[in-house]
Amino acid sequence: MDVSNRSSGTFVDQGFNRELTLTRYDSAATFLAASEAFLVSEEARHHLLLGLAYQLAKSGEPGPSQAYLSTVAGPAGIVLAALRIPPQNLVISRCDDADAMRLLAKDIAGVAGSLPGLNATGDAEGNMFVAKWLQVHPGVPCRVARKEVIYELAHVSMPVPSLGRFRKAGASDREILVDWLDKFQQEGLGIVDRALVEQTVDHRIGMPGELEGTYLWETEGVPVSMAMASRPTPHGFTIRGVWTPEEHRRQGYAKSLVSTLCERILEQGFAACYLYADRAKEVSNQIYVDMGFHEVCPAEHWIFDQ
Repeated sequence: MDVSNRSSGTFVDQGFNRELTLTRYDSAATFLAASEAFLVSEEARHHLLLGLAYQLAKSGEPGPSQAYLSTVAGPAGIVLAALRIPPQNLVISRCDDADAMRLLAKDIAGVAGSLPGLNATGDAEGNMFVAKWLQVHPGVPCRVARKEVIYELAHVSMPVPSLGRFRKAGASDREILVDWLDKFQQEGLGIVDRALVEQTVDHRIGMPGELEGTYLWETEGVPVSMAMASRPTPHGFTIRGVWTPEEHRRQGYAKSLVSTLCERILEQGFAACYLYADRAKEVSNQIYVDMGFHEVCPAEHWIFDQ
């Protein structure tokens, strides 16, 4: 199957004893038209992939020559969906079909050559794709950088918030947001990219709409915690970038901020809020549970050392 010079279309791998077809799409709109029902059937699990696809469809960037969007289907329908917006990781849906993973690995290797990493919704999915990726790129070091949990909240259940005030961040908060997001990326994800942080902050400050953006909890006029609302899906919103400086931790500020933000989102008619959390951080995970979040499934963030 020679796919290295084709931007979209349907490709059938002849190496299987059954029908299994990979379709690559030239736009987020056509990708969503084909995969939305499959992804929304487990919206909480797929909220990252869905949110990125909607974001891409709305913005139109990057162009189809850069973004990778594909599905793999068998006789009963789609069994795997995948998306990549360079230079970010490949994001894959749930899948229990090793042949579909092999077909995806072969196809994206022909398109991208190499990958920086993988975001997988489930332990089995990550291991399955990596096994097939190593057949295409033998010897490439692949490691799990972070084991995560996907959470969903449909109702906020927590006591009265800590003293303070909830507000949306604005242009005057740029300096502190850049500093905090940079520290969040380094502390939580091991990412050092100040230019990307500044770009993200500027984008989110200028984001229109009532809900999308960065939010702060402040006491006596001083910001003490931040969280972001982004990537809306048909029924939910993603909470991300939850971070509190060391000197303000263990005061309940992040809990107050996130619970208030979730209440605002639910009040606007959305059915749920979603977030990723580090499995290793038991204290923060318990706080999310106390707030009303429940675990949907495990997830993994892989790094492929080129």
